Amino acid sequence: MNNEFEGLAIDMLNAMNSAKISEKVPDLKNLAMSEDGQRIKEKFADSDLVRKAMKSGDTGDLQRLLSSVLQTEEGQRLAKQISDMFK
Repeated sequence: MNNEFEGLAIDMLNAMNSAKISEKVPDLKNLAMSEDGQRIKEKFADSDLVRKAMKSGDTGDLQRLLSSVLQTEEGQRLAKQISDMFK
């Protein structure tokens, strides 16, 4: 995703005001730049779905979007890595 999405993600993390998350920002960026992260990015590169869902704050749209990501092998691997990171 481009800088607009990165900015939205950083704003979201900052709003959560969690020291544990802020400590993991470099690791999360590395995951985003990983091969799996790049494949997910490519799947949504031409889509306005992420931006619209984040701007609207519609949790249903966000859940459907996340569900579609988690149905991919890449999304499942990334979710596992993120889960492990916060254990």
